[in-house]
Amino acid sequence: MQQVPGMADAQVRNETEALIEFLEAVFKLKQSGLLGMFSYLAQKGDEAFLALATDPSVMRIAALAASMAQGLQRLDAEQLSKAQNSLSDLAACGFTALGRIDLFEPRRLGALGAGYMMRDPDVGTSLWLAIQVLKGFGSCVRSRGRHAK
Repeated sequence: MQQVPGMADAQVRNETEALIEFLEAVFKLKQSGLLGMFSYLAQKGDEAFLALATDPSVMRIAALAASMAQGLQRLDAEQLSKAQNSLSDLAACGFTALGRIDLFEPRRLGALGAGYMMRDPDVGTSLWLAIQVLKGFGSCVRSRGRHAK
């Protein structure tokens, strides 16, 4: 390697390592598809921003996200951490379950079949989870109602 006048070996080594790290990051961005997205935004940023800014559904989602952010600010760190972990687990389980559903499978589930399904441990766990979330949600709504009065 040819040394630049006035640069010490350690400085050359540090700059080489920084360049390698930079190129690895660019490669990872390329693999993930983010580099293409950034490139598109750089080339057509004005058009993309205009499309986003004039799309009512995007604006509604942004308003909902802002409301959710306000609610999240009220959580203490431990509650937020537990909520993030639970949401991550629930999303993985929920999307896995959705991926296994055959929407075109014939459904023959009468009262007796529903009772039989209730004995399935997976159904019982799902119902328990739904009831726990609903209990917590109801308790929170009632406590907010008491504070509003």
